[in-house]
This record gives sequence, structure tokens and C-alpha cells, in this order.
Amino acid sequence: MLARKSFKFRHRMVPTVFSDQELAAISIPTLFLVGENEKIYSPQEALNRLRQKAPQIRTMLIPGAGQVLTIVQKEMVNRLILNFLKGIEIKCPGVSPAATGKHR
Repeated sequence: MLARKSFKFRHRMVPTVFSDQELAAISIPTLFLVGENEKIYSPQEALNRLRQKAPQIRTMLIPGAGQVLTIVQKEMVNRLILNFLKGIEIKCPGVSPAATGKHR
């Protein structure tokens, strides 16, 4: 009984699944990275679905990585994210680009 009170069972995390309409409605620049060895879902099916339903989302398959791609392929992931961010122009209603500056 003491053990039950001391240790809490962890609940399995279930990934969020967006509907086709929700994916198509994403209008901000978005980068989707997935490891080729992902086990929760098929990475190729996820990429194919995004390419069909939300072509505005930039997708990348990370070789030699699974769920912990930010650790296993950290240099590659960091470079991809930084390059993606460098390509984004800040667009805020009522604010001129000169006032916000550019990502470099």
C-alpha cells in the first residue's frame, strides 16, 4: 500500500492527431521533422499525408533517428531549424518589417 502511494503510474502519451481540415488551415510557416525510425506511427505515411493535405508545411525525414531525433541527430536538426527560421519573414499586422528586423 505504501508503494502504491509512493509511486505513480505513468500514463502513456498519445500523440495529437490533427484532422485534414486543421492541417490544411495552418497558415503560419511550419516545419515538420520526423525520424526515419519513428515507432509510434509510420514516418512515411505522416509525410505523405502532410504533402497531400497540407503542402504549405515543410517536411523533412531525419535519417538514423527515431523519436529522440533532437538528441541522435542534434547537429542536423539544429541546422535545419535555423535554416528554416532564417527564411521566415516576420509579418505582424500594423508592424513594418524594418521595425521587427530580420532573422539571420
